[in-house]
Amino acid sequence: MTSENMEAMPQKEMPTAPAAPPPEAEDAPAGAESTLAPASGGGQEQRGGRLPLKAREGKANQLLRDGARWPPVVALLNLTGLGLGYLYMRRWLRWMIHFLLTAGLIATAFLTNGARRPGLWAAVLGAWVVWMAFDGWRLARAAPGAATGHRWLPVGVAVFLLVLEAAGIWGYRALGQRAFAEGMAAYWDADCRAAMQHFDRVTTLYELTLSPNVADADAGIVECSLLVFAENARGQGKYAEAVDGYATYLDLYPESVLIVFARDALAATYGEWATHVRQTQDYQAAM
Repeated sequence: MTSENMEAMPQKEMPTAPAAPPPEAEDAPAGAESTLAPASGGGQEQRGGRLPLKAREGKANQLLRDGARWPPVVALLNLTGLGLGYLYMRRWLRWMIHFLLTAGLIATAFLTNGARRPGLWAAVLGAWVVWMAFDGWRLARAAPGAATGHRWLPVGVAVFLLVLEAAGIWGYRALGQRAFAEGMAAYWDADCRAAMQHFDRVTTLYELTLSPNVADADAGIVECSLLVFAENARGQGKYAEAVDGYATYLDLYPESVLIVFARDALAATYGEWATHVRQTQDYQAAM
């Protein structure tokens, strides 16, 4: 057979062996998926939306450093009236503004004799404190990750500060009442000089108690000042001025508990004046 005849003959295809199927993957052991699954970025969430414990703690600490706080704690701290909740959230400027406004309200109440309008000033100061508590709660709630700021230790600290402040206010009012009681005791003994000293403490140091005792102490100072003026004039030998002082007191306070004392002092002043006139024979001055 020539080569030309061989090329003309059809070529038979050789049968090929079937391809082997790929090997089946073995089942991974339980929990291997979470171990072998690649993390999509440092500290990102795993399957199911939860972070590892250490990652969650780190995120919470970072939020706390950024100012995220539990709203009830901030509200309680601001309820002290000192704006401590703003400091807790590291809102320095906001704390400064509210602290200065609080100091301004207190100074205004003191300088305008707020004890004469205790209801008004109690309402104003109370409303201001409530506003700060609400404002702090609102800011803490709006902060990212505020819920992670949940801590019971700050709650205990805030409650302790509130109790301490309440005890301080109670003690402040108690000291004011004590000073007023001491002044009234001296007043009933007709010791107007001592009474005025105690009353002066009530109207200055304890003005912010907003107690009715402040107004009573102020009235006691005015009343006693007339008797003290007359006593001073009498002691200096200015009998005419002393007589005028006692007479003015008797006209202004006819129902005072010191009316008997004032009358006796006036009579004694006339007697001393007469003795002085006889000794000096200064009849023209007595007239």
